[in-house]
This record gives sequence, structure tokens and C-alpha cells, in this order.
Amino acid sequence: EDGIRAYDVTGVQTCALPISLINTNLTGIPLAHVVRIAEAKLFVFGSEHAAKLDALAKDIPELDLAKNVLIQQEIPKASLFGARSMNDAVDSMSNRRLPLLPFHGREHCAYIYTSGTTGLPKAAVMAHDRMTGAGTLAGHALHRVSPGQLIYICLPLYHSNALMIGWIASLDRKSTRLNPSHVVNSYAGF
Repeated sequence: EDGIRAYDVTGVQTCALPISLINTNLTGIPLAHVVRIAEAKLFVFGSEHAAKLDALAKDIPELDLAKNVLIQQEIPKASLFGARSMNDAVDSMSNRRLPLLPFHGREHCAYIYTSGTTGLPKAAVMAHDRMTGAGTLAGHALHRVSPGQLIYICLPLYHSNALMIGWIASLDRKSTRLNPSHVVNSYAGF
């Protein structure tokens, strides 16, 4: 179970694109609701969640799996339920570096969805300045780590504390981050 990795998120963010990180425990109506309100042009699912796509496609007929969904395949030849393979899409790309696009601090960086315990999930909107500010503060004052030291992140990346206080702090302090399985389990919409 690889899921969406932290460097996937960083790659999208360096292109100045906001990312929607969706709680992987969502299914049915709450998941369909989040996919609708995210208004993403592209969704990436880890293959461990691919089976949910069949039900999701029935709930959202306008979701074109062949056009708008990539599956990150950890298991070769795993069923894609009509979606495209992220592995194949990446392999077919050129090695040309994409330009880094400028972004402004108040621009939206990430949408992190609640679990919807009091109703349907809602997005917490994270701006670049809030993300980097919280990560920098956490790295300097909370973790007090030096370059090369380890920050253990036990939460999934769709949790704001994992993203800001874990991942962004480790980038700021040039430390090594570690998740239990070295990965982040999430759905992402771009």
C-alpha cells in the first residue's frame, strides 16, 4: 500500500497547483460529495483504493475515469477499473524539467477535507504562507531538529498536522521524514 507519497504533493505544489487531500476512510455519499466539491481536473488514487472507483463512477456519472483519474499501481497489472495507470503516464513523459511557477503566499496550496463526523466533509483551505509558516515554526521551535535528523510522521498526509508540522517542517529543517510505511496513504485531486 503505497498511496500518495509526500513528494507527489511537493511536486504538485512546486507547479503552483493546489492539491485536495481526501480522507481515505470516506466511501459512498461522503466520498462522492468531496470529489464533486473538489472540482479537480485530475484525481490520483493509490491502487489499494481502486475498487472504490466503481461505486464512485456510479455515484458521479460525469466523472470520466479514463480521462480524469490515475491509479498509482503498486501491484503490476492490478485492475484499474477503467482509469489510467499513473505509472504508465509518468513513464511516457519526457525527462524535460517543468518550470517552477511563482506562487503568492495567500494563494490556496491545499484543501484538506474533514472526515464529516457532523455531516458531509468540508475543506479546510490552506494557503502557502500558512503552510510554510506553520512548518517553519514547528521545525525551529517545536521539533528543534537539525539537518539530517529524523521527524517521524505517524499521521496520514491528508491530516493537516502531518502535512504542516511533519512534512513541511522536515523540508524546512532539511531533516529526514519517516512514515510508518515510508508513504502517505491518501487520495489526491489536482
